[in-house]
Amino acid sequence: MVIMGFGDQIAGMVGTLQAMDAAAAAGAQDQIEVTEFIELQNADAIKVTAMLNSVYAKPEESAGLPGPKFIADSRANLILISTRAGKLAGIKKLIAALDVKKGA
Repeated sequence: MVIMGFGDQIAGMVGTLQAMDAAAAAGAQDQIEVTEFIELQNADAIKVTAMLNSVYAKPEESAGLPGPKFIADSRANLILISTRAGKLAGIKKLIAALDVKKGA
């Protein structure tokens, strides 16, 4: 790329391009696939996984993006989550809301 102009114009364009690069890099971090185990304290992992699968019923896959995947381990009462990094915090928040004692 060749940029032509006066010094202050070029400096402004360089600053804009650097900001665009930084924003693109930050957005790319949210698209990285991550895997994490969540141990449930109160709720049943199989039931919570079924709820998660119904909530995240793959609308993203129709747009060409992989949707979150959930697998329950009933022996350890764990849920294996595989999703994009940008979605993980929201999923963990929902799991925490579902991981409550019965009658609570």
